[in-house]
Amino acid sequence: MNFGALFALAAGLLALPAAGAVLKVGPQEALAVPSQAARVAEDGDTIEIAAGEYYDCAVWRQNDITITGPDDPTTPAVLTDAACQGKALFVITGRGVTVRRLTFSRVRVADGNGAGIRAEGADLTVVHSRFVNNQSGILAADQPEGTLTILDSVFERNGAATDARCVATLAVGSLRLLRIERSRFAAARACDMVRVGGGRTEVVESRFEDGPGGAAQRMLALGGGALLVRDSQFARGPGAVPPEAAIERRDLWGTAGDALVERTTMFNETGRRGVLVRNLTSGTVRLEGNRVGDGDVVLDETGWWMARARSMARGALDTARGLAGTVKRGLRSLLPV
Repeated sequence: MNFGALFALAAGLLALPAAGAVLKVGPQEALAVPSQAARVAEDGDTIEIAAGEYYDCAVWRQNDITITGPDDPTTPAVLTDAACQGKALFVITGRGVTVRRLTFSRVRVADGNGAGIRAEGADLTVVHSRFVNNQSGILAADQPEGTLTILDSVFERNGAATDARCVATLAVGSLRLLRIERSRFAAARACDMVRVGGGRTEVVESRFEDGPGGAAQRMLALGGGALLVRDSQFARGPGAVPPEAAIERRDLWGTAGDALVERTTMFNETGRRGVLVRNLTSGTVRLEGNRVGDGDVVLDETGWWMARARSMARGALDTARGLAGTVKRGLRSLLPV
């Protein structure tokens, strides 16, 4: 017997993380509502929420947990009409959390930005979930090294405008990566459908549509970083609010990367000229195989020179500040101690 090999195998098994517990939530369970599970769950656990309507919210501080609803989409688990910390139905501060097959509905808070999920930890994944009639579907804090992945999910009738703010259906700060795949955004009540502060954004096989009564502004509003849009559709209805661009890229801090938009279609029923991509950055936009209607344009770069001027101005300001600091340090070195 090779005792060295056996010892190595045993050591490797001991190094593996222990499998988490499965916590069951439901009217017939010891944990009747999600907030009770959130208080006792540990890192690595799986929380299974039974079908039903829960007037409850929860704060999840654990890492690497999975929170899941029923396999059968005809019997959903719905969280509704509550907000923890005045923020959201789920406030997620843990890292590496996955949310599956849950519905988040009717969140309202006093300052107008109640969300289905408030993502305050890094690397959140949302799969086969629905966000319906909230002030915002998901609000994600700045996580420059974090990711947010949205797969096979639906956002309907979200968004809110108040005197103080305009809240997007999906509002994201600066992330390393936002990935939206096979998902649908429909009938935003106000403001942008997706607003991203910075980092790379990828949209694949997804659809954005105003729908009856929808009044979205931009469907993708990007504040910097690189962009990929592939095999997607943008349908602007008669109630859409200007600006007329479905995708708008801005560069407020000189962080814009290049963009690729391919095999993507825009349908325009606004009665105004539509723009698939408006590029207000100094980054390049590559276009392949896209389609728009008669009178509409795929790319508008008329504001490019303004973005370039802002970038140059910021560079000059940074240089001036650096020079001023050098001069100041030099003068201090001449003063007597």
